[in-house]
Amino acid sequence: MKLFRYLSLLIIPVYLISCGAKKTTDIKTENKSILNENDIFNKQKVNTFINEISKEAQQDAKKQFLTGVDLYRNRKQLDSAIQSFKTSICIYPFSKTYYELGNALMDKEDFKSAISSYKMAEHLEYDPISLVLYNISCANSRSGNLDESLNYLQLAIENGYTNLDHIMGDKDLDSVRKDTRFNETVKTAMAGNSSSGEVLFGMYRSHFSNLSLPYVLDEKTSQAINFDNSISYDFDDFVPGMVDASFSRDVGDEYFYVGKYTENEKYIALIYSQAGMWAEKPPVHTYLATYEPKKGKIIDFEKIAGMEYYSDSLRTAKVNADMSVEIKYFTQEWEKNPDEYGYEENKRTGLTEVASKVFRLDANGNISEVRKMLGMKGR
Repeated sequence: MKLFRYLSLLIIPVYLISCGAKKTTDIKTENKSILNENDIFNKQKVNTFINEISKEAQQDAKKQFLTGVDLYRNRKQLDSAIQSFKTSICIYPFSKTYYELGNALMDKEDFKSAISSYKMAEHLEYDPISLVLYNISCANSRSGNLDESLNYLQLAIENGYTNLDHIMGDKDLDSVRKDTRFNETVKTAMAGNSSSGEVLFGMYRSHFSNLSLPYVLDEKTSQAINFDNSISYDFDDFVPGMVDASFSRDVGDEYFYVGKYTENEKYIALIYSQAGMWAEKPPVHTYLATYEPKKGKIIDFEKIAGMEYYSDSLRTAKVNADMSVEIKYFTQEWEKNPDEYGYEENKRTGLTEVASKVFRLDANGNISEVRKMLGMKGR
């Protein structure tokens, strides 16, 4: 199985949401379709459910998913984690949730259900797909189905799982490694493959579509969340902060693809966003990051738009074709004292521009501040 990088989560309470219920305290809209636990591996029923369920349910599903991650990775409560993942799927099925459910079921040694869960992740186009295929190979090896294990191992390698040291030492593949066909299968599949680091970064960068410049991240744009563009934890090497993500108010953070800024021989510049899932309408902040273009080594990164907490200054950004990024900072005024009434149910009464900065990308991908003006006139 893939070696996990454990996220640094704080304790997350288990949400009491029943799978298949039409209405819960966490779901704000009643849906015509429901998905029961017994149906979560039924592709047809899941497809129907996804087509009918409101997108508004996605945030509740993500909260429950992060609860499961904490139970699984940090608190080692396997049964509770499995239930949380299933509950999340019943609210809104995400490929990432099926993938983590499969991992938990593998640890539970329920290999049949693990394979079903991984295949649902594959069906919902989990990325990187190579990890799903590899884990299906591992589950089949442990359950004694060596033909299927070899088939999926070959598919995993051909789709980018090229960590040969792990393949040769993974205990989950002990059974299939004894098969006389194993070495030839690996040798054939590995022929012509790039290094695993290059393949993984290639998968990551492929999700960033080219931005039309100038690209403006105003308040509305920067605070928009597209859960379908969620970044997998398997790409954590390329997302500063994801491995040691700061989790607060009992719920974690999600990361999302935004777009590709520019690319040349020296670097590729990508923009992604991060949202804290602790709020009803979670604040979103956006980063510009530069990478070595082949293996994805991080060169530099800078927060350019949005806000991490409601109490922060709001940033807006204009990303220009001349490799400059103009950032404006705004303080927010509220109808009631936020220290007493909070922010989510508090009406904002004012937005005042207080500063402006300009950053520029140099020839090597470094992001440097080139101009700063304070005390600008408010709008």
